[in-house]
Amino acid sequence: MKKSDWIIIIPFLMFIFTFGLLYFVLPDIEFSETENKYLQQFPKVTFKNIFNGDFESDFETYLSDQIAGRDMWVASNTVLLSASGKKDINGVYMGDNGYLLEVFDNIDMDRYHKQISALNKFSSYVDVPVYFTIVPNSVSIHEDKLPEFAVNYSQDKYISEFYSALSSEITTIDVSTVLKEHSDEYIFYRTDHHWTTYGSLLAFNKIAEVMNIEPVQESDLISVDVSSEFLGTFFSKGNFIVESDIITRYDFKEPVSFTVTLDDGTVSETLYDESYLAKKDKYAYFAHGNPAHLTVKSESESEKTLVIVKDSYAHCMLPFFVSQYSEIHMLDPRYIKTNLTEYIKALEPDEILILYNAKTLSDDVNFTRLGTAPTEK
Repeated sequence: MKKSDWIIIIPFLMFIFTFGLLYFVLPDIEFSETENKYLQQFPKVTFKNIFNGDFESDFETYLSDQIAGRDMWVASNTVLLSASGKKDINGVYMGDNGYLLEVFDNIDMDRYHKQISALNKFSSYVDVPVYFTIVPNSVSIHEDKLPEFAVNYSQDKYISEFYSALSSEITTIDVSTVLKEHSDEYIFYRTDHHWTTYGSLLAFNKIAEVMNIEPVQESDLISVDVSSEFLGTFFSKGNFIVESDIITRYDFKEPVSFTVTLDDGTVSETLYDESYLAKKDKYAYFAHGNPAHLTVKSESESEKTLVIVKDSYAHCMLPFFVSQYSEIHMLDPRYIKTNLTEYIKALEPDEILILYNAKTLSDDVNFTRLGTAPTEK
């Protein structure tokens, strides 16, 4: 063997040996903050999973997940794929002006029709006004920022057709128009799938107009930036080299007093959880993460009760409702395992608002539980 061959072989063997050694020396990481996901742990060794191939598959994932310097390798992979002309990284495109955008596609039409049927049934089970809004995602508002080759199904079409198939007993609320009117402003995070608090404020005032409650004037608010280091769910799919987002909350200059009760019994006088600002999922700062049932009781002059059935888009909007209702119940159908219709009726709401973003709604398998008939109609 030539001397020049050893110059290549020895560093390569040292590289393999070093990384092999690190698997034994370094502790396994359970959760990747950067990618916001749980990592594969060393698989359990049994005769069954050895013979059926599960051990081999899990062990391969384990080696990939627990490799030393994983974050660096993920980021490097994203750079290489982008340079090679890869269209997207795990479904996320690098758009103009530093925006990461997730295309809207692969709609499950069977689920779509079941959701419409469920919502129509739900409106017949309750005897109070039901309001429904589908919020477009950043890819709809900033579609012009997508690469030319990206194929994106129209969320305008999806929302319009969903609305048109609903019962006349359901009042639909269009927030797409107002968001598009402000598309040149910071209304969606660049690295995350959520809208910003300002985006939710614009939509809230449209919702307030339809629900006949007071709009919120920006002059009545104090803007507070709580983090400038937010790298959200889109970033986590590829460790893109992008500028971090800013998370802002709005405080009322003349707030009403209120208490918040979480489903675990925790009582608070704030809608925010500061501890999440030190974590990867900083958006969970709003509404204390993802509670199944959050209750707000305020000293509002109103005597009305509002139930909000929602995804996490409602979290940063919630503060704008507090002064409008004496009691608010915010529900996440994913975590309420009893009869959802009965659960909502038992809260004796005066109004019900159902708010979802288009992408989450199209993927949601729990939404159809709204169509479950109550035991006693």
